[in-house]
Amino acid sequence: MAALGLTAILSGCGTTDQIRQAEQAAATTATASASTGLPDWPDYCRDKMPGVDPKVGEKARWTIKRWEIVHENDNARTAWCAGFYDDVRASVANPAVSIAPN
Repeated sequence: MAALGLTAILSGCGTTDQIRQAEQAAATTATASASTGLPDWPDYCRDKMPGVDPKVGEKARWTIKRWEIVHENDNARTAWCAGFYDDVRASVANPAVSIAPN
């Protein structure tokens, strides 16, 4: 609406290039001041990697194996969270993209 009024004002005293520049400046200002409305970080992504404590009588290799499993799960969670926010960033940059949790 403001760009329309600005165009009407400038059309009588400015060139087409000036009008185009004014419209581009108005669009840039509107885009910069617009709220992005990003969703909250999922609770799943806030969890810390659980610790792996050795059990009484357990061989060290089994403790290490349990730690490896926990570590793999943590890496999978990190990859999911990164993918989620890559999708969020893409949807902010291009509103036609929808955010769908995996």
